[in-house]
Amino acid sequence: MQSDGKIDVVVGLAWIEDNLDPSRRNKGGAPAAPARVSTTLAEAKRLHEIVKVQRAKLAFEREQGQLVETAAARRGARAS
Repeated sequence: MQSDGKIDVVVGLAWIEDNLDPSRRNKGGAPAAPARVSTTLAEAKRLHEIVKVQRAKLAFEREQGQLVETAAARRGARAS
């Protein structure tokens, strides 16, 4: 993680490659489309719908108070 709290994508992907068991990869949603491979319109629509559902779920969980914002969690952790 960088000092501004962001994660460098290249570093993060390298960490996953080095540390995550291959059988556990892509278990939280739609697998990423392979780079430089044409995606069909139907596949793009399917992936779009998956993302919409994931966003709706996050919005619902936020409304229910089940999620907290990262900045608020960090402030709380630092105050402890």
